[in-house]
Order: sequence, then structure tokens, then C-alpha cells
Amino acid sequence: MAVEMIAAADEAGGIGLLGGIPWNVPADRAHFRAVTMGHSVVMGRKTFDSIGMKPLPGRFCAVWTRHPERYSGMEGCYFSSNIDECLRECHAHSETVFAMGGAQLYSRLMPFAKTIWISRIPGVWHCDVFFPPMPEFELAWTRPMQGFALECWMRPLCDRECET
Repeated sequence: MAVEMIAAADEAGGIGLLGGIPWNVPADRAHFRAVTMGHSVVMGRKTFDSIGMKPLPGRFCAVWTRHPERYSGMEGCYFSSNIDECLRECHAHSETVFAMGGAQLYSRLMPFAKTIWISRIPGVWHCDVFFPPMPEFELAWTRPMQGFALECWMRPLCDRECET
């Protein structure tokens, strides 16, 4: 099951600090919202906690957690300790599935990723969580945006081109 990854990372690959995102780049948040709207997103439990423990409007949300029972009765998201079940539920709701963090989820799903969208935030923010290495991917293109640079990474010989 193919997935696309979407992340914001500083110049050192940092994606988080103390359970949150250390920068405030509204244009990046708007880009994330526009790209993922109408699709499915899968995230780890720590990412779910960091966004306020609520579903993202306009997207099917699956949360990968060791303890899905802790979220029983919470509506609007699918919770499972099985990453394959999370992906199946996501694919049942939309063809495109975006992995949106955190680091453990990115590492686990890297073999299934076809495209990685990285909003490269200027500077080094001394993060304590980092995007995993991407040795099988090549930088397809970079586009300057307001407050960040959008990078599209693809596996060589990918069967489709990046779309924006």
C-alpha cells in the first residue's frame, strides 16, 4: 500500500522539539491543509496528542498507537496498534494516504512511500526529533514558498510525477 509522506523539517532534518513544532510558518500550515484536504492521513499517537487530540477537518484520520483502548469513544479518528490496519482504513476512505508524523511512523512507513513532501524551514531549530534518512529517494525539485522551501523527493523510476 503506497503512501505519501508530508513533513516540515529544519535544515538539519529536525521535525519537533519537546512534543511540538518549534517554528510558526503559517504558509506551511496552509500548504499542509491544501495538500491533505479530502484525503486520508495517518499519524502516530504523539503527533495526535500534539495537534490537540482531535481529527483534522476534511480528512479521514488514523492514529497508530500502542493503546487504542485509551481512545475508545473518541469519534472522528480510527485508532489501532496495527499499522497495516491503519493503512487499510485510510485506503478505504481515499486513494491517497499521507503519513504526517512522527519520526517512528515515518521510519516504519518509509518502505511504502512513493513521494515525500518536505517543507524545508530555514535555520537549525535544535530539535529533539528528526525525519529519518531517505537513501532510496532523490530530490525531484525544490520550489521557494513564503517562509520555507517546498521539496519533492521521489523514488527513482516512480510511476508518477509529483503534482502540486
